[in-house]
Amino acid sequence: MSKAINPDNLTDEEFTALELSEIAGAGHLILTLTKTNDWPSAVAKIRADEKLADKVMDRLDDLEFAVEDIDDNTDIVSAQRKSPKVSVAVCTKCNATAAYAKTIPAKCHMTNSCTGTWQKPASYTIAPKEDEGRISRS
Repeated sequence: MSKAINPDNLTDEEFTALELSEIAGAGHLILTLTKTNDWPSAVAKIRADEKLADKVMDRLDDLEFAVEDIDDNTDIVSAQRKSPKVSVAVCTKCNATAAYAKTIPAKCHMTNSCTGTWQKPASYTIAPKEDEGRISRS
Protein backbone atom coordinates (compact mmCIF):
# COMPACT_ATOMS: atom_id res chain seq x y z
CA MET A 1 0.00 0.00 0.00
CA SER A 2 1.36 3.40 -0.86
CA LYS A 3 2.73 5.52 1.95
CA ALA A 4 1.25 8.52 0.07
CA ILE A 5 -2.05 7.82 1.80
CA ASN A 6 -2.43 9.90 4.95
CA PRO A 7 -4.39 7.62 7.29
CA ASP A 8 -5.19 10.52 9.59
CA ASN A 9 -7.37 12.00 6.83
CA LEU A 10 -9.51 8.86 6.58
CA THR A 11 -12.78 8.20 8.37
CA ASP A 12 -12.79 5.20 10.72
CA GLU A 13 -14.71 3.19 8.12
CA GLU A 14 -12.27 4.12 5.35
CA PHE A 15 -9.33 3.18 7.56
CA THR A 16 -10.93 -0.17 8.43
CA ALA A 17 -11.51 -0.84 4.73
CA LEU A 18 -7.86 -0.01 4.03
CA GLU A 19 -6.65 -2.34 6.80
CA LEU A 20 -8.85 -5.18 5.58
CA SER A 21 -7.72 -4.65 1.98
CA GLU A 22 -4.13 -4.98 3.18
CA ILE A 23 -5.03 -8.27 4.86
CA ALA A 24 -6.74 -9.48 1.68
CA GLY A 25 -3.59 -8.57 -0.25
CA ALA A 26 -1.45 -10.48 2.25
CA GLY A 27 -3.74 -13.48 1.75
CA HIS A 28 -3.10 -13.40 -1.99
CA LEU A 29 0.62 -13.11 -1.31
CA ILE A 30 0.50 -16.20 0.92
CA LEU A 31 -1.28 -18.15 -1.83
CA THR A 32 1.44 -17.05 -4.25
CA LEU A 33 4.32 -17.89 -1.89
CA THR A 34 2.90 -21.33 -1.09
CA LYS A 35 1.94 -21.99 -4.75
CA THR A 36 -1.52 -23.08 -3.66
CA ASN A 37 -5.00 -22.24 -4.87
CA ASP A 38 -6.88 -21.87 -1.60
CA TRP A 39 -6.41 -21.10 2.08
CA PRO A 40 -6.70 -24.67 3.51
CA SER A 41 -4.03 -25.87 1.05
CA ALA A 42 -1.75 -22.94 1.94
CA VAL A 43 -2.07 -23.62 5.68
CA ALA A 44 -1.39 -27.34 5.16
CA LYS A 45 1.69 -26.61 3.07
CA ILE A 46 3.03 -24.09 5.61
CA ARG A 47 2.54 -26.58 8.46
CA ALA A 48 4.37 -29.30 6.51
CA ASP A 49 7.37 -27.22 5.40
CA GLU A 50 9.36 -25.28 7.99
CA LYS A 51 11.47 -23.49 5.34
CA LEU A 52 8.33 -22.33 3.56
CA ALA A 53 6.80 -21.25 6.87
CA ASP A 54 9.91 -19.15 7.58
CA LYS A 55 9.79 -17.64 4.07
CA VAL A 56 6.11 -16.68 4.48
CA MET A 57 6.69 -15.26 7.96
CA ASP A 58 9.73 -13.27 6.82
CA ARG A 59 7.75 -11.72 3.95
CA LEU A 60 4.79 -10.91 6.20
CA ASP A 61 7.23 -9.37 8.67
CA ASP A 62 8.67 -7.22 5.85
CA LEU A 63 5.14 -5.88 5.37
CA GLU A 64 4.64 -5.34 9.12
CA PHE A 65 2.00 -8.05 9.49
CA ALA A 66 1.72 -10.21 12.58
CA VAL A 67 0.34 -13.74 12.38
CA GLU A 68 -2.58 -12.52 14.49
CA ASP A 69 -3.53 -10.02 11.75
CA ILE A 70 -4.10 -12.90 9.36
CA ASP A 71 -5.50 -15.26 12.00
CA ASP A 72 -8.08 -12.72 13.17
CA ASN A 73 -9.31 -12.27 9.59
CA THR A 74 -9.40 -15.79 8.19
CA ASP A 75 -12.90 -15.10 6.88
CA ILE A 76 -11.36 -12.65 4.42
CA VAL A 77 -8.30 -14.65 3.38
CA SER A 78 -10.16 -17.98 3.18
CA ALA A 79 -12.72 -16.55 0.72
CA GLN A 80 -9.98 -15.88 -1.83
CA ARG A 81 -8.69 -18.17 -4.56
CA LYS A 82 -5.67 -17.97 -6.82
CA SER A 83 -7.14 -19.62 -9.93
CA PRO A 84 -9.63 -18.58 -11.01
CA LYS A 85 -8.71 -15.50 -9.04
CA VAL A 86 -11.31 -14.60 -6.44
CA SER A 87 -10.67 -11.58 -4.24
CA VAL A 88 -12.43 -9.81 -1.39
CA ALA A 89 -13.26 -6.10 -1.51
CA VAL A 90 -14.32 -3.98 1.47
CA CYS A 91 -16.79 -1.08 1.42
CA THR A 92 -15.29 2.23 2.56
CA LYS A 93 -18.56 3.30 4.21
CA CYS A 94 -20.34 0.29 5.75
CA ASN A 95 -17.31 -2.09 5.80
CA ALA A 96 -19.31 -4.88 4.14
CA THR A 97 -17.15 -7.42 2.32
CA ALA A 98 -17.81 -8.95 -1.08
CA ALA A 99 -16.03 -11.75 -2.91
CA TYR A 100 -15.62 -11.05 -6.61
CA ALA A 101 -13.97 -12.63 -9.62
CA LYS A 102 -13.02 -10.26 -12.42
CA THR A 103 -14.83 -7.06 -11.57
CA ILE A 104 -16.97 -5.49 -8.89
CA PRO A 105 -19.29 -2.47 -9.27
CA ALA A 106 -17.76 0.83 -8.19
CA LYS A 107 -20.44 1.49 -5.54
CA CYS A 108 -21.34 -0.75 -2.62
CA HIS A 109 -24.45 -2.82 -3.20
CA MET A 110 -24.48 -4.72 0.10
CA THR A 111 -26.23 -2.20 2.35
CA ASN A 112 -29.35 -0.20 1.49
CA SER A 113 -28.54 3.37 0.45
CA CYS A 114 -24.81 2.95 1.16
CA THR A 115 -22.68 5.55 -0.63
CA GLY A 116 -19.37 3.74 -0.15
CA THR A 117 -17.01 2.44 -2.80
CA TRP A 118 -15.13 -0.86 -2.87
CA GLN A 119 -11.54 -1.00 -1.60
CA LYS A 120 -9.82 -3.81 -3.50
CA PRO A 121 -6.97 -5.89 -2.02
CA ALA A 122 -3.53 -4.38 -1.70
CA SER A 123 -1.03 -5.69 -4.24
CA TYR A 124 2.11 -7.17 -2.73
CA THR A 125 4.95 -8.86 -4.60
CA ILE A 126 7.06 -11.87 -3.66
CA ALA A 127 10.19 -9.72 -3.47
CA PRO A 128 10.03 -6.65 -1.21
CA LYS A 129 9.56 -3.28 -2.90
CA GLU A 130 10.43 0.13 -1.55
CA ASP A 131 7.56 2.04 0.08
CA GLU A 132 5.34 -0.96 0.63
CA GLY A 133 3.95 -2.07 3.94
CA ARG A 134 1.02 -1.41 6.16
CA ILE A 135 -0.54 1.98 6.72
CA SER A 136 -0.95 2.96 10.36
CA ARG A 137 -2.38 5.88 12.21
CA SER A 138 -0.18 8.03 14.43
